[in-house]
Amino acid sequence: MLYNLHTYRASFARILVTVGIDLVLLAALVAYTQPIPESAIIAIPVILALFILNIGIAVVARFVWKKLYFTFALNSILAPLIFYLVLMGWYTYRPHLLFITWKFDNKGKHYELTLRKKEMAYSFLELDSDFPGSGSVNMSGSYFVRNDTIHLTDILSPMVIYKDTLIGFAKEKIGLIKE
Repeated sequence: MLYNLHTYRASFARILVTVGIDLVLLAALVAYTQPIPESAIIAIPVILALFILNIGIAVVARFVWKKLYFTFALNSILAPLIFYLVLMGWYTYRPHLLFITWKFDNKGKHYELTLRKKEMAYSFLELDSDFPGSGSVNMSGSYFVRNDTIHLTDILSPMVIYKDTLIGFAKEKIGLIKE
């Protein structure tokens, strides 16, 4: 009985180490590549490759070192699951994937333009120079993207963002500074 308990503890420790290594390597891969939501389809071949790699290692381990067989067989399921969770966490908690922010100056006033990707909406904030980080909403509306141009739709004055230049605000072309 004592022998079996020791064997199970060792197997559990190997699984924990393998899962820890998977978590660190896969999180580093996601952080290094910084995938955008539009490239999420790449997750399917990566998940398949992780599964096949771990099954292949498990088959080799079955003949070479039988103690690792169960670890890699279980890891063939856990590694793709870990990758999926890390990737979904990346997409969920990365603000630069949810917002695009520019700042610009016009006629002595400081502005901030923010696009909210989920809502396909934008807002202009006139920044208060006396109280950094605060300001008042100047204008808001929805936007759409066509080719490499962002069209800001508003009842009063439609505007366009093209190559970090705002066209149509105060009837001028204004250079934008991306945050």
